[in-house]
Amino acid sequence: MASTRTCPHPTAWLTVSGTAVLAAGQAPPAHSLRPKVAAVLARLLAGEDGR
Repeated sequence: MASTRTCPHPTAWLTVSGTAVLAAGQAPPAHSLRPKVAAVLARLLAGEDGR
């Protein structure tokens, strides 16, 4: 993790939104989010929470 305090070079930053990736119907890389967790979150975003 980086912030302006630890890395004052914003041109070197990459902002990643797991929610945006899941909402677009894509799976985030397994190294950033476990596939089982991604599947649960995708179902919740789709409104299929199982209740």
